[in-house]
Amino acid sequence: MRKRLVNLWDRDLQILHQKGWTIKFDPNSYPAEIQPIGLGGTSNYRPRGFYDLLINGLLNITLKEILPSEIALKSQALEKQSIENPPMNGDRVKELRLQLGWSQRKLAINTNISQGLISLIENGDRRISPENAEILARVLNYLG
Repeated sequence: MRKRLVNLWDRDLQILHQKGWTIKFDPNSYPAEIQPIGLGGTSNYRPRGFYDLLINGLLNITLKEILPSEIALKSQALEKQSIENPPMNGDRVKELRLQLGWSQRKLAINTNISQGLISLIENGDRRISPENAEILARVLNYLG
């Protein structure tokens, strides 16, 4: 369980970094040996007591500065998308999947989203994350 949590944490930090957020690790409490590769870490090797070091590590995460022009462009794109395409939801996913003649398994393979999650989404038991909505829309050719 610890390994899974650590891998999720590292992946989340990588995503924030890729999205332009600034991540600064405290060198005393969050040494390079426990930082993710690409963000200061240099090895997949986990030193003894790694998990405790990670839990007690300090870091500063700063939101990416967004220019007003970026906000306006994204707002216009969202308005256009909502007019042209109704929001992606479970019913819409199922409808588009069936139009393609795909099983949930085939959709899962093509999106790298588990078949179980697709089932939950289609049955209305789970909401679609923005990331998964984008993947589903792209694979199902929903956004054109």
